[in-house]
Amino acid sequence: MERMRKLRAHIAPVDGHARGDSLGTQTFQGRGVFTSPSTIEVVEHGQQLGAESNPILHFRKAVIATGGRPFVPDNIPGLKEAPYTTNLSLFNLQQLPKRMVILGAGVVALEMAQAFASFGSEVTVLQRSRLLSRGDEEAAEAIKQTLEKEGVKFLSGVSVNEVTTIKEASNDDVLPLMSVSLSCAEHTESISLDCECLLLALGRTANVDALGLESAGVDFHPSKGILVNDFSQSVSNPDVYAVGDCVSDVFRLTHMSGEMAKVVVQNALFKGQWRLSTLVVPAVMYTDPEYATIGRIHVDENDNVVSPIENNEEVD
Repeated sequence: MERMRKLRAHIAPVDGHARGDSLGTQTFQGRGVFTSPSTIEVVEHGQQLGAESNPILHFRKAVIATGGRPFVPDNIPGLKEAPYTTNLSLFNLQQLPKRMVILGAGVVALEMAQAFASFGSEVTVLQRSRLLSRGDEEAAEAIKQTLEKEGVKFLSGVSVNEVTTIKEASNDDVLPLMSVSLSCAEHTESISLDCECLLLALGRTANVDALGLESAGVDFHPSKGILVNDFSQSVSNPDVYAVGDCVSDVFRLTHMSGEMAKVVVQNALFKGQWRLSTLVVPAVMYTDPEYATIGRIHVDENDNVVSPIENNEEVD
């Protein structure tokens, strides 16, 4: 983990503000909030929306690229107060957890289950439905059998009843201790699993809160994200574009965000007609064996994006 963090710190400046400034980009530090269909207020640190010192930016075209965050359920007692982990904080661990419980059965869940099992952790994956619910069922079963041979345990039909924090982490060298109470298909009665690491891998939620999208006339779904058409434009404000995890019904992939950015640059700045539905974007789950998919975004008769994949092909 320490080596990984050093490598991450080494490449971080590539995406930093200093590099953007060196390329001629003007950077404003603060929280951007739409105040009309053509203006954005930059709420600077320590200031409130509407403060006189906040810069007001007038735009002809705007791009929303606020990304997403791990989904955290609000209906599990004790979870919000527990020292759970997500993919954002997992790699900050200073110690290898003896026991890891993973809530979720998608790509992140399976990648991390295999990785930490290979490190020596006792890993249990809690799945509500089947593994890779949007993927190929046969491939999912093959991956499950492989992980089980490597020591990963799976519980199916899981409903988590409560998360109890037994002990908080006292410092970086002492991990917390939690207990997860659950019901599942493999047991007739509720059971409890103790763990030093509870990883939430339940998908992502779009970052669309407190952006002033209503003032901008930008339609959005509170968890799925901004509604766009085939040109990556807002369906309700053609001067606003959106890319990446903050967009509804597109792949939650870093390289998908990059491809969408190319579409926006061409369409917003050069009056292009590039379409999201022409993108054929591959994705790989880095388990062993690996699992790959490739497919296209689907749009309806009005050129609005409605589904992240069409005519999907799986390769295992």
